[in-house]
Amino acid sequence: MPGAVPDAELAWVRRMVLRYVAKGPYCLHPDEVLVRNVLDGLAKNRARYGRAYCPCRPVTRDREIDRANICPCRSHRADIERDGACECGIFVSKDHLRALALKGRDIPSNAKA
Repeated sequence: MPGAVPDAELAWVRRMVLRYVAKGPYCLHPDEVLVRNVLDGLAKNRARYGRAYCPCRPVTRDREIDRANICPCRSHRADIERDGACECGIFVSKDHLRALALKGRDIPSNAKA
């Protein structure tokens, strides 16, 4: 099927993202559709380019430029500090997660760090 995400790549990026969340100060966004879409984009980029480039930024094929966009990208900390979430939206601060919960969003257990 064209555009299908290879299972092995999807499993790899899912493990990478979950390990990152488990080790760090950030949480996974509670919107499972958003998370799945970002994971799919990361897996497609890993299959196509050999690296899990953020799907929210274009891949230029210039190593120096693209290196900054390997997930978690270099700007994610500043994005989260400023906006509560990284540009792709997959990583959020604990404060942002609490704010979403206060707005009545259901927070699945895998979103918590």
